[in-house]
Parts: sequence; structure tokens; C-alpha cells
Amino acid sequence: MKTKTKIQLTIAILAGTILLSSNNALAGHAYAYLREQIRLMRDYLGVRITHNTYTDTMDDGSDEYITINLNRNQQYVIAGLCDESCNDLDLKLYNTSGYLLQSDTSLDKYAVVGVTPRVGGRYSLKIKMSDCYTSSCDYAIGVFSK
Repeated sequence: MKTKTKIQLTIAILAGTILLSSNNALAGHAYAYLREQIRLMRDYLGVRITHNTYTDTMDDGSDEYITINLNRNQQYVIAGLCDESCNDLDLKLYNTSGYLLQSDTSLDKYAVVGVTPRVGGRYSLKIKMSDCYTSSCDYAIGVFSK
């Protein structure tokens, strides 16, 4: 997927930005900083953010589900990235029937899944904080479309 390659490249660049940032820039402002990274991806790729950027903190090794309403026949890319304490963030996208559609479980601090739903509705995104250097990590999820 050409868009996925562009997003992965963008996230890799931005992940490097996160790693090079001073701790003061992230302390107390991690969510705002991660949201800004999502906006930079949007601008770089020339796509739009279709949903509010989701940010949260998760314990090392834990997971959670969020529900995303997706429209029929609209192409989406969902990207997640985590903070400087994170080593591995994974995403799995499930359809309205609970069937796994896409996943990104590669060993890195960002994840990208894409889908063009045949049926509109409520989709579940499983977010797994697979590896943190600390007891918990902050992360952001962005949903993009052309």
C-alpha cells in the first residue's frame, strides 16, 4: 500500500523527533506533543484527520480497545505512535463482527493499519503497549482519509 509506506516513513521520521526531544518538552505535555505529531503526519501526507486524535497512557504489557465509527467505501489509514519511553506499540483492527481485518505487530514504536470498509459502522481497534522502558507510556492514535 503506497499510502502505508508514506505514513511509515513519516512516523519513522517523527519517532526520531520524539527520541531527540528534550525531556522537558515531553514532561507534562506528552499528549499535546503526540497530537502535534499526528497533525504533522496529516500535513506531510496531504490527507485529513477524520476523527479526534485519541491519546492515553497505558501500562507496559497492557492493551485496550477503542471504538471507531467508519463510513462505507471510504479509505482509512489508522496510525499510532508512542512516547520516548516506548519501544513497541501494536494495533489490530476488527470489523463489526469481530473479524480481524488488519494488524501491525512489528517491533517498533509506531503502528499503521488501513481499511476501506464494505460496511459502515463501529469498528474496534485493539491497542497494545507491548514494551515500555518504564512502567507506562503515552500514545496517540490518528485516523486519516483522503
